Parts: sequence; structure tokens; C-alpha cells
Amino acid sequence: MQLCALDSKNVLIFADKAQKQTDYVCLECEQKVRLRSGMHRQAHFFHITPNRLCRLNGKGIEHIMVQRHLIELLPEGEAEMECRFSDIGRIGDVAWHSAKLIFEIQCSPITAREIALRNANYASIGYQVVWIFHDSRYNKHRISAAEDSILKSPHYFTDINDQGEGEIYDQASIIAQGLRKCRLPRLSVNLSQPMNLQTKQFPIRVPPFISNRIHHWQIGFSGDILDCVDDARIQSEIFQLMENIRERFSWKLFFLKWIVHPYKAVMKLFLERACR
Repeated sequence: MQLCALDSKNVLIFADKAQKQTDYVCLECEQKVRLRSGMHRQAHFFHITPNRLCRLNGKGIEHIMVQRHLIELLPEGEAEMECRFSDIGRIGDVAWHSAKLIFEIQCSPITAREIALRNANYASIGYQVVWIFHDSRYNKHRISAAEDSILKSPHYFTDINDQGEGEIYDQASIIAQGLRKCRLPRLSVNLSQPMNLQTKQFPIRVPPFISNRIHHWQIGFSGDILDCVDDARIQSEIFQLMENIRERFSWKLFFLKWIVHPYKAVMKLFLERACR
């Protein structure tokens, strides 16, 4: 469902602000579209001449609502939705030109290879990609290959729904064997306030999952775990998280040493005697 288009002045307009019987221009294919709405129908644009190849027709409502959230959040006139980069053959979900940032919203499956390609393509023209994964599919107990590949790059999650309700948030977690073992509470992130990690002072000792970000991320944002790592409440939660992990690990070692290993030794002895 297409929820945005360009008006006669080439200004982005959303369907709930558009007028019927007025021609607008599709951001993707640049063909004419018009408004369709009703008492029991969500306002949206339709192509006067149907175009099945247009990418916007296939985008889900949640995806477009996250784009809208970003456009309304970022400085007026500095961000562009469905921004075409002809030199690299890419169309960015939302481009913040003055900050040299591309926000890529992911609600559907994507391969680790495609993520690496997009990062490299945009880096070649001087843009940093910030990934936003929708938690309807991502941020689950078992991580996807895409999420695993993006751990060393800026990324956040969102729960913005088809009504535009929700937020973009950070949720640092400890991952082992493809599973999220423990998570910190969600932290609301303001993507209109980037943070230069090269000039920020961090505590000398931090857990490995935070150290990984410090060493590999090129940028952070107001409200994320790197911004709040000095906060006493966050430090307390991190300490409690690490303590829980140590307790789990200690119990696992005890179980292996005093139950599993002796049991295996006894079974091996019985099998050897039975085979004589």
C-alpha cells in the first residue's frame, strides 16, 4: 500500500494529508498517482496506470510508517525518502544528506551478503548506513544470519505499527551460539541526534558486547547503550546481567563436572564390561 507521493511542488506528502481528484507523482516510478480513501478504507495512493514493477506498491504499511517517523523526526528539508543514488544503483529508504547517513528499514528477510553489499555501496559515496530492524521479525531469541552479520555496524530495532505508534529503540544483548542469552532493557533512541564515538569518553572496563560496539561502530545516537553507559542505572543493570551470566556459567560447570562427566564414565565402564 502506497502512503506517500510528491505534490505539484515536488514536496513529499502523505496520503492522510492529500486531496482526492488531484494528481501526485510516485516517488519510485515517477508516474501519476491519486488518492483513494473511504470510511472503511485507509487513505493511500494508487497508480492511474497500474505499474506492477513499482517497489512502493510492495512495501508494507509498517515499513512506510517507520519511514514517515524518520522524515518527521529529522531536521526539515534535510532528509529524503526513497532517495535514488544512480551512481551505485541504490534507493535509500531515508537519506539524511547533511549528516551523510542512510537509514535502511528491514521488515522482511534479507541475506547477510545483501547487507554487506549495501554497506559497501553507500560507503563508496561517503554515506554510513544505520539499519533499523522491525521486531515483528527480528530481535527474537534466535538471531538471524542478517543480525549476526550486522553486530559490528550501527543498528537498532523498532516496533512502530501500521498506525504509526511505537518507537525506535536499542536493546543490547549477549549472544552465544546464535541465541540471545540475556538482554538489557529497551532504550528509546533519538536518531535525530547523532553521537561522535571518537570524541566520547567511555569507562575503562566494559563488558565485551559493549566493547565490540566501541571498537567497531562509527556512530551512535542519543539514548542508545553507548550514550547511557555512564548512567548509574544502566551500569547497575549491566552488572546484574554479567552476574547472572557468571552464575549460569558456574552452575553449568558444576553440572558437567559432578553429574554429566561421572555419568558418562560409569556408562563407559558398563559398556566395556558388557563387551568382554
